[in-house]
Amino acid sequence: MRKFLFKSILVLAALTFAWGCGSSSDEPDPKPDPVVPPEPNDTTETPTPTPVSPWVSVVTTPVWFIDWNYTDERPDWKDPDFRKYENWMVVMVKMPDPLITYISPDDMMAIFINGELRGLSSVATVMNKEGDGASEQSTYLIVKVYSNSTSDKTEVFGVQYYSSTLHHLFAVQDNNHFVPHGDLGVDQDYVPPLLQGSSKYPVFTRLMVKFVIDETVEEPLVPMPLDYIGVFVGDQCRGYTYLGNSLFNGYVTIPVYSKEVGEPITLRYFSASKHAVQVFQISGTTKQGNLMTTITI
Repeated sequence: MRKFLFKSILVLAALTFAWGCGSSSDEPDPKPDPVVPPEPNDTTETPTPTPVSPWVSVVTTPVWFIDWNYTDERPDWKDPDFRKYENWMVVMVKMPDPLITYISPDDMMAIFINGELRGLSSVATVMNKEGDGASEQSTYLIVKVYSNSTSDKTEVFGVQYYSSTLHHLFAVQDNNHFVPHGDLGVDQDYVPPLLQGSSKYPVFTRLMVKFVIDETVEEPLVPMPLDYIGVFVGDQCRGYTYLGNSLFNGYVTIPVYSKEVGEPITLRYFSASKHAVQVFQISGTTKQGNLMTTITI
C-alpha cells in the first residue's frame, strides 16, 4: 500500500511538471549534442610507474576537484505536445553527487526518443528514499515521457541534462525501454551516467589502479580509508577517489574525464598517516575505455 501511494505521488508530481515546466529561449541554436562512443571492453595495462617526487609534506589536506564549468549555450527545448501521443511513463532520475551542488531552477532535464524530445522537466526534488533499512536524502528530477510505443513495439531513450550554473550539457544514450504507463527509478534508483556524456570532457577513461606497499623502506606506508588518489592532466584534476574499502583488496577504480584521447596522466596519492603527497607519472594516456596500472607506495 505504501509503495502504491509513493508511486501515485510521483505520477501526480510528473503530471504537474508536464505542463508549463519546460523552458524556452530566444538564444541561437545550441552546439551539436556531444556524441558518446560506445565503451570498449578492452583493458590496456601500463608498465609500473615510478614516482616523480618523494613524499612531500602538506600543512592541510589537499582539495582536488574537477572543473565542470563550460561554455555550452542553453538549448531551446520546449515541452512536447502530449496530444500527439497515446502513452506515457514516469522517469525519476537520481542526480549524480558531483552535480548536485550546482542544481538551480533554470536547469533542464530532457528525455529523447528517436531524436525527438519526449519529456522535459526543470524542477529538482529532494526526498528521502528508504533502502537497505536506512533513509537516504537524494536529489531527483522527475520527467513525464510521452510515446506511441506499445508493449509489442518498444523504444529506447536518451537522457540530456543542461546545467545553467555550469553552462554545461550532458547527454547519454541509454538502453532503457519506454514502458507504457510504467515508471523507472521509483522502486530502484535510476542514475544514468550523465558525467560520461560531458560535452567538455567527451573522453571517459576507467582507470584501475593496483597499489603495492613497499615494505623495504624505513617507514612503510600505512594505508587509511581517508587516503585518496587524484588523476591529473597537467595541473588540472580530471578524477579522484578515496581508498575506503579498497584497502582490503589493493585495487581502486577512478573515473577520468578528458578532453581528448592521448592526454598524459599523473597520479597524486595523499597519505593521511604521513600527511604528505607523492606524485606518479604513468605511461598510459587517456582513452575511451579501460586502463590499468600498478603503483608501489
